[in-house]
Amino acid sequence: MTLPTLAPWIPVGTDPRIAAAVRHAVACVGVCESPLGSNRGTEVDEWNRLSGAAVASFWCASFVSSIWRANKLETAGKGKDPSCDELMTFAKRSNRWSDNPALGALAFYGPNPHDAQHVAMVVRTSPVLLVIGGNERLGAVSSRNGVAVQLRAEQRTDILGYAHPLPIGV
Repeated sequence: MTLPTLAPWIPVGTDPRIAAAVRHAVACVGVCESPLGSNRGTEVDEWNRLSGAAVASFWCASFVSSIWRANKLETAGKGKDPSCDELMTFAKRSNRWSDNPALGALAFYGPNPHDAQHVAMVVRTSPVLLVIGGNERLGAVSSRNGVAVQLRAEQRTDILGYAHPLPIGV
């Protein structure tokens, strides 16, 4: 039996860094904290370390920034990458911010435009918007502190905007 290629829906001509980042995120689905609820685990600790976060920190931003960085996409920088707010500010300052999702973009969530409390990565835009997030809570309840890397159809209503992986219009 031949296994399907990861993310076969990526359009031909997609920037190879973005395509690689999407495939990388898909490959991480199912990574869990160990023990659950600890914000720890081999992969979680590595993502936090690579981003400059303390061990056992919330890790949604460390996850997505580590995926971007590993695939040669620019981030806010080590020490800033573990912060959803710093990543959002980086996106706005570097001409990446948009109200529209794009393949490989980071989706930011929060109660107001200046307070991003969670982030996930867009891995498909059509026929449904799919995101993969780290530190996602199991079940249907939204939370900034979960236990796993999960793929989900986007249904949240608190989306602040999207950070495109490359500057827009450049």
